[in-house]
Amino acid sequence: MRYGFYLPTRGRSAEPDALETLVTRGEALGFHSTVIADHVVFPVT
Repeated sequence: MRYGFYLPTRGRSAEPDALETLVTRGEALGFHSTVIADHVVFPVT
């Protein structure tokens, strides 16, 4: 079985440098894939 992880789209963790760190760390830990939401803008309700 292969495992992946979800990347954040908001907040400090979603800034370019943080995303690069997360992806690099995930690869080093042996994760197979990363996923990011395709809806990055949500309507105000």
